[in-house]
Amino acid sequence: MGNCVAGGAYLPVLCDKILMTEGSGLYLAGPSLVKAAIGQVVEQEELGGAKMHSEISGTVDFYEKTDESCLKRLRSLVALLPEAQSAADSKINRKVFKTAKNPDTAYDLVSLDGQKNYDARDLIAAVVDSNSVDEYKADYGKTLVTAYTRIAGRPVGIVASQRLQVRTKKEGIQMGGVIYSDSADKAARFVMDCNQVGGRRRFVWRRQLRALWQSLRSAIHRGVADCALRGDGRGPGFGHSFFNSRARSRTWR
Repeated sequence: MGNCVAGGAYLPVLCDKILMTEGSGLYLAGPSLVKAAIGQVVEQEELGGAKMHSEISGTVDFYEKTDESCLKRLRSLVALLPEAQSAADSKINRKVFKTAKNPDTAYDLVSLDGQKNYDARDLIAAVVDSNSVDEYKADYGKTLVTAYTRIAGRPVGIVASQRLQVRTKKEGIQMGGVIYSDSADKAARFVMDCNQVGGRRRFVWRRQLRALWQSLRSAIHRGVADCALRGDGRGPGFGHSFFNSRARSRTWR
């Protein structure tokens, strides 16, 4: 919330989560210094504004319009931490959880032949708890939808293939269902982030790669086009990967 310049700009980028409000700046040198140093005239937003970092560089995880929405998002993310979740676990069994959309709408979204386009967010809304979605890098890597959310009160991370054609400022038009380089980068960072656990965190690439591989092995992988509505008695399967955001080695079924 506000400007973060020079050496101070390194600090938020080293954090696990970056929230940035509209009108804020994040850069190593401001427009005046850039002009003095290399003669280039550039606006603050183009140089290191919130929209640029959320849509082009992919640096920002959550773009917020106001300080109030930024603080609200921060509270929601803190509530996903293991310490906060342990206090909430005892209350889960006494609650009735509802989805934002009727779960049966999944059958309307996904066609039998798998050719119908749909917004992955609508399918997620039919599966997860209402008002529990914090979408990660929503404006970057748009052919994948990544989100922290809850199912029956339990925190999970979701990686979903977007089946709509999208447009990005950096790459232009991208086809739904295709994993482009920006989407792959977003997904990899998201999965590794879901595996970070408090004081047990280790910033070693070998451990991060191992955690990523374990997550991919324990995730649910089902292709919507192949089995979402098949009549083989095995029930509906959603073509999305559900990751346990508390980094436990279990899957959601």
